[in-house]
Amino acid sequence: MHEASVAQYTLEVLTEVINSDDRIKGKKIKKIIFALGRPNTVMPSSFEFYFTELVKGTGLEGVPFEYEDSDEEGFFVSSVEVED
Repeated sequence: MHEASVAQYTLEVLTEVINSDDRIKGKKIKKIIFALGRPNTVMPSSFEFYFTELVKGTGLEGVPFEYEDSDEEGFFVSSVEVED
């Protein structure tokens, strides 16, 4: 259940960044990359379930995302790829 709150918070932060960063604002999001640091506190499959449900009906619905390992601690958005 922890992943539900992580997914909600992640969506809130992503939405704020997408709407305020001029490099991203108004562009189509192609991919989101999440970083999984150590210790791993987020189960990717559970996060994916909640995040996918939360973005239904938004501009992020259907946007592919992936995970990468990180030497940094925690779980965070590593990058957002947009169309040129």
